[in-house]
Order: sequence, then structure tokens, then C-alpha cells
Amino acid sequence: MACFGEWIYYCNWSRQGEARRDGSPALLAGELPDRPVQHRIERRLAAPLEDLLGPLGEPPIGDVLRFAAPYLDPAFEGEAILSIGKMIELHRHGCDGVINVMPFTCMPSTIVGAVMKRGDGGVGMPALSVSYDGQQDRR
Repeated sequence: MACFGEWIYYCNWSRQGEARRDGSPALLAGELPDRPVQHRIERRLAAPLEDLLGPLGEPPIGDVLRFAAPYLDPAFEGEAILSIGKMIELHRHGCDGVINVMPFTCMPSTIVGAVMKRGDGGVGMPALSVSYDGQQDRR
């Protein structure tokens, strides 16, 4: 699942794409200043924790979408493409495997699970999908 910061960057990227497709320079001009401000806030919030946890900044959203492109076309917008791109990014940074914990019948997670079933997890590492329905077992 995409983290909150990555989702914000992705929403900005999507709105910029819509502005370009719609030929709306005013909307595009309104979106462009957001990116550097948001990255500056992210760096400021992450800095105190990076000594303990390592680098916390999100990669450029274009990189995440390029990682996912062999599995889903970037025109397929939403959470699934971010989840796949993030899995590949994590693998490139040394992650040995992933678990796709998904709400029962969640379409984006179901798509991610289907991509993960390709060969060795589809993304070059072991991958497991676990579905849950949100109910507690009260034994």
C-alpha cells in the first residue's frame, strides 16, 4: 500500500497530467509549486528520524511509475500501480520479499495479487498475498 506522502505526490502528478491533457495552463501553474514545497516539508519532518531509521524520503513518483510500467500501464491510475512500483523499489533497495495484506474483495489489492503471481512473485522476489475480511475470531 502506498504511504501517505507517496499518495500525495501521486495525486499531484495525476492532476498535472490532467491539466496537460485538458490544456489548462492555469491548473498546471497552480500545481507546479506544490512539489518543491511538499518535498521540503517531507525532508524537514524526516531529518530527525533518519539517523535511527535510514533515508525516509520518497523517490520521485515518475521512478515508481517506471518501475511498475512492465506490469501495469501508467494510464491505469490508482493504488495498484503505486503498490507494484513500491514493491520493485523496495526490492532494488534490498528487500527480500513482500506480503500483500489485502481487504477481501479490494480491487487494487486483487490486481496487485494477480501481478505478484507471475513467476517468482512477478516482481523479482518472493511475494505472498493474504486476504482478510476484518472480522475477529472470538474463541
